[in-house]
Amino acid sequence: MMDSKEISDKKIGIFSVGTAGHVMPSVRIIAELNKQGFDLKNLLVVTGNRNEKKYYKNLNVDIIEYDFVRTKKSRIYYFINFFGIIKSLYFLNQIVRSNNISVIFTTGSYIAPLISILGYIKKIPVYLQEQNIYAGLGNYIGSFFGKKVYTSFPDTVHLHKIKIFFVGPILDESIEGNQAKLSSGTEINNGVVSIGIQGGSQGSQEINDLIYETFKDWGGPLELPIKLIHITGGLEVQKIDNEFVDHIILDFVEDMASYYGSINFQITRGGGGILESALLQIINVIIPYKYGTTSKHQKKNALYLSERHAAIMIEEPNKEKLLKALEGPIQAIQTTEKGTVSIDRASPWTRAHALNAVKQGARELIANELYDEYKKSI
Repeated sequence: MMDSKEISDKKIGIFSVGTAGHVMPSVRIIAELNKQGFDLKNLLVVTGNRNEKKYYKNLNVDIIEYDFVRTKKSRIYYFINFFGIIKSLYFLNQIVRSNNISVIFTTGSYIAPLISILGYIKKIPVYLQEQNIYAGLGNYIGSFFGKKVYTSFPDTVHLHKIKIFFVGPILDESIEGNQAKLSSGTEINNGVVSIGIQGGSQGSQEINDLIYETFKDWGGPLELPIKLIHITGGLEVQKIDNEFVDHIILDFVEDMASYYGSINFQITRGGGGILESALLQIINVIIPYKYGTTSKHQKKNALYLSERHAAIMIEEPNKEKLLKALEGPIQAIQTTEKGTVSIDRASPWTRAHALNAVKQGARELIANELYDEYKKSI
């Protein structure tokens, strides 16, 4: 393999903005490029100015931040903000030209249409990645100008169909590489069932409040003690004071492999990250976000897994619905003769449907294709 250190001053441009769901796939691609021998001096990250750079702190890469025009609360704002669009395009053009960008990779959101159109005009190959089964507006527009759109789900819709390449989600190496170990969530330490809770990288006050209302009086089926590992996204949450509940509150978790390896069930939103936990055969109780453009893809993501018996979806959540959803997983709990507790893998809630619903290998494939495209450009 030709080492990128031997070649030109051209660069791969990574254009990724917004939430962790959009940014983390690009972080993982950069790490994989580095693993494949690509010199990260020949790579530039362009991101937003809402502290997205924190996700790249463990990578030695150049980062440029900018306040790009974004949808804010409506798509209409994005399109009528003509000055903001022109300003953002002008800035991107300056960055692409001054840094000799020869390959573009973007993970959607409000930067995707801008950089895809610019790449098309400048005849620079653009590769897009879509995390959800119903593509966002950014990737929808970008798909008409890009070379390929890599998708996490099969049958992803709202994209230019001839550009779609289903490769599966971009999984972290620590998760994909340790699947057997991490999916041993069958083991329940000291007889305590561990339930992970997360509402996305920005948190969910709705889920935080629901957790308190549901578990504050928990005695549980079989008087089963539980541990709640609650990732709040920095939002307010009331700590549960109950002898049957060990309530651990965390603002943010960097080491998701350790988190997944320590939980048996998960209560979560319906972003593309649910494929990670599904791969590990963790039982997901999914509460899709119900407002704005995000609601459409989160519900469709949740349906994809729930229809394959790989998750349970709750709409219009309340305490009664959540307790009802937990009945099946709780019934999979078994106490052995030795007094240890485990999850019965023969249970319909824990069969390998989830494993079969997730395609693997996307991280290596995408990084390899970007590297090959880069070598063609020099």
